[in-house]
Amino acid sequence: MLARSTYPDGRWVARISAGRDQTGRRIRNTVYAQTQAEAQARLIELQARYQSGSLAIQRCRAPTLKTYLADWLARRKGKVGARTLLRYREYGFETRPVSGRVVN
Repeated sequence: MLARSTYPDGRWVARISAGRDQTGRRIRNTVYAQTQAEAQARLIELQARYQSGSLAIQRCRAPTLKTYLADWLARRKGKVGARTLLRYREYGFETRPVSGRVVN
């Protein structure tokens, strides 16, 4: 399946549907371009790569908060001082089990 459309900022977007994953969710690949002709060319290239099997398709899920914060802290190492890194951990930039209830 092919789809082409534009964004409000004028960019063109082209998508192909690359089947479904194990859970039944649709897998899509998307390309963006400044002009319709460029989007069409990229779409044709994407189609050819998909049909030849050279297009790597994998479902990318958003990371969990725990994973994101662990990666964020790891990227801060070497950019901030050891004490700052310690404070980040103390202030809860590392996730830990939460007990109690959520109050609205």
